[in-house]
Amino acid sequence: MKTSGNKSIVGFMGFWMFLAGLLLSGMPLPAGSFAQEKPETEKTIIMGASRELAPGEKDPYYCTYTLKVWEPLIENGQDGEPKPKLAVAWLPNSDYTEWTFKLRDGVSFHDGEKFDADAVVTNVKHWLDFPGSRKPSPFYTFDMKAVYPGFQKIEKLDALTVKFHFEKPVSTLPYYMTNFGSPMYSPRCFDGTQEGDFNGLPQGTGPFRLVEAVRGQHLVLERNENYWGQKSGASRIRINIIPDANTRFSALKSEEIMGVLDLGGITPTLARELAKDPRFHVASCISSVPHFLSVNHKHFPLDDVRVRQAISLAIDRDTINESFFGGYCFPTANILSAASPFSKKIPITHDLEKARKLVAEALEGKREKIDILIPSGMLAREPYKELAEYLQAVLADIGLDATITIMDTAAATEHRRSGRFDTVLHTSGMPNSEPFTVLEGRMYGTGSSNTVYGCGYYNKEAEALIDSIRNEPDMVKRREVYNRLQDLAAEDLPAIPLLDGCWLTVNNVKLTGYGPERYGQTLETLRWVK
Repeated sequence: MKTSGNKSIVGFMGFWMFLAGLLLSGMPLPAGSFAQEKPETEKTIIMGASRELAPGEKDPYYCTYTLKVWEPLIENGQDGEPKPKLAVAWLPNSDYTEWTFKLRDGVSFHDGEKFDADAVVTNVKHWLDFPGSRKPSPFYTFDMKAVYPGFQKIEKLDALTVKFHFEKPVSTLPYYMTNFGSPMYSPRCFDGTQEGDFNGLPQGTGPFRLVEAVRGQHLVLERNENYWGQKSGASRIRINIIPDANTRFSALKSEEIMGVLDLGGITPTLARELAKDPRFHVASCISSVPHFLSVNHKHFPLDDVRVRQAISLAIDRDTINESFFGGYCFPTANILSAASPFSKKIPITHDLEKARKLVAEALEGKREKIDILIPSGMLAREPYKELAEYLQAVLADIGLDATITIMDTAAATEHRRSGRFDTVLHTSGMPNSEPFTVLEGRMYGTGSSNTVYGCGYYNKEAEALIDSIRNEPDMVKRREVYNRLQDLAAEDLPAIPLLDGCWLTVNNVKLTGYGPERYGQTLETLRWVK
């Protein structure tokens, strides 16, 4: 017994010496050792995304809103209506030239700075530092003149109250300010910077802190333990940037990643495959990012409305939704997303015979060639190659011979800006809830789609309608004009709407609390299953 006991003690001590040696050498511990993994609730959740979600210091937001790092004064609710976030209430004066905002109390930025009226004033002045009060982003360009039309000044009334002053009435200001229209950051983010750049990682007020961002590779979020609202379910999330859709699919299957996020995190076809696997949860909802076939109105034969109408009539939107988007999206003929509270129902018509007649009439029986441009970056998120091949087939049927050009995204953007394209497949979202932004951008001669993206659309009635409501305070009149503009767009087709997009989320069932929203996903409630 004595000898046996000594041997047990020696064996026990030898085992611990063996473990200590492994630890000092940096070698991994053997399975079943005394060194246990962290509890599941404390482990990092690894997710995958198709694109860069934190472009960095020169981006007006630094990172996308869906990461829940920064928060706006006003949020876009799931019904599309403005919803309090860092501002808890707002009130205009009688003619809508002044708006007073009451701010949320007890909120701090990630760096400890207090969120208050001084911070809001600093952020607004920061926007004015953007060159031309405008700063581009792969998410949404921030344009001070568009979001705050006729802005004169911002005034601090007390520690938690600010007032915006405008030259003329802005009756829909809260709609303009949702989400990307009023991002708030710690004043320290802008110390010593020029042209509105950040001086380091963004310090927002959201439930997550961005603690690491390696461009093109990954980023890391950590729980904001001092968050003013409900704390995030996950303590740490790592998001790997994986551009290839099939690679993301394989990473999900192998549990290298536990879910996907952002636009095109999973393609509809692959989502449908994963939905068959009990290890995964797939969910979807309508997004505010529709799919379009934009056209160059300065190029023949697309300058002829009959040809544009024929293309729209030839497209079977139900077919492209079911065949290429898994049935998750929403066929539409409206230039304004159904996610907007101002959207109206536009009838969808598929009529190949009428399409053939319109092209024959416009081209006097001849055939014409057009090109379909696809920015290569879209292929990581959307089934645009298959969609383009479908369009190529149906256009051939009505007398238009289409070629497909896939071009590096930067080169494609330059071709669009200089008007060197016929048609282009792309998405185009809503930066806020105010439809004026989208309608002016596409239907006004100097709108962003016609200047920045070279579409060259002009319609005299559209110009007059848009001008008539620039400073119109009456919401009934504004809605009437918005309705007419939607009808006019369906007739004249400044762009050809295809589908209202969807937010698709996929996660391993070891996670819970995750699902899609109209813009983004519920990252803040994502957590391990206990």
